[in-house]
Amino acid sequence: MLEIYLCKTCGKYALVSRTSHRKDGDICRACGSKMQLSDLTYEQWIRLSPKEREAWVQKESLAGMEKKNG
Repeated sequence: MLEIYLCKTCGKYALVSRTSHRKDGDICRACGSKMQLSDLTYEQWIRLSPKEREAWVQKESLAGMEKKNG
């Protein structure tokens, strides 16, 4: 099963296999920040349209930035 990781620093996401989880699977390849495991399941992810996915990433990234800035 795939898991969705999101970088709340730069907004990139990654689909990572649980069975072949890389040692650095939670490190963003774009900016090097620690990525967070999403609450969204793979089944939910594949049902989203590309526009819905982009909106979700934007919303989650902004939420992470707001938490970070207090």
